[in-house]
Amino acid sequence: PTRPVAVTYDDVLQDMSDFVMADATKQVAVLKESAVPKWDRETARLNYSPVSMRELERVGLNAVSLGIMENEADLDTIKNYTAGVFVVFSIAAIAFGELGAQLFPGKNVGPTITYVLGAIPILFLSIGSVAPGLIVGLVSRIEDGKEGKGGNVDATGVNRRVRHEAAHFLVGWLLGLPIADYSVEDQTSLVEFHPTQNGELQPGQRLAKGEVDKMCVVALSGAVGEALHFDSAFGGGQDLQTLQRLFLMSEERINAQQQQDQTRWGALKARELLRMYDKEYQALCKAFAEKRPVKECIAILESS
Repeated sequence: PTRPVAVTYDDVLQDMSDFVMADATKQVAVLKESAVPKWDRETARLNYSPVSMRELERVGLNAVSLGIMENEADLDTIKNYTAGVFVVFSIAAIAFGELGAQLFPGKNVGPTITYVLGAIPILFLSIGSVAPGLIVGLVSRIEDGKEGKGGNVDATGVNRRVRHEAAHFLVGWLLGLPIADYSVEDQTSLVEFHPTQNGELQPGQRLAKGEVDKMCVVALSGAVGEALHFDSAFGGGQDLQTLQRLFLMSEERINAQQQQDQTRWGALKARELLRMYDKEYQALCKAFAEKRPVKECIAILESS
């Protein structure tokens, strides 16, 4: 597609004077009237179609490189965690149940403790069968934290967390999602988006298919951003949890096979956008590493 009309850093920064994150609808109104031609530019080209693993592998991506724990060793890790949950809570149910009975004789404290602790492994399995991404994501985050994987830098000296968060920012911006939060931590800036242009979902409200498509690409973009510059992504577990919650909020039921297809498509589309807007992505990575304010990041993205 034709590249957006060039705008200057100062022009964008001036237009962002009324930019606010507290109200998504007001933010969208400001952006539509501002000199930000790249915002929401790629939504019209976001056409979903199922993607096979072979298609993903052709461009150098797969479940392992994206940090979505699907190799044999990772499956063994999940099995070990599952067995550990059963062993630990079964022993705890017996031990604390007996202790409760001794401390509070004649009452139902002991049996209640046994029942509650004994139900936790069953709950763990139930979540794994209904929303396996939540369990996989949790295990991924625990393992990543144990191994201290967050401090890696690529060949150009850019931290992987910077690559991850800057990718989220760029893709969410291109797909027209309002920014919900922007903060700074030790290594990088952090960004979160509202799921719709109207803001957060209200009780009982569901995501339309087009909104799920957008959020899917944004959720996968962080792991893809890492995978493009490192051998594999270590932030994919948390993104997988986010993606699983999105599927559960969809107004259209998404079965297990459709979830896999959607995940692969989201990763492929995220890669396409990061490659197409590589100049903007590199500029954003520098801005995130310098922990620049959100309005400056927007001006840098738009003027790159």
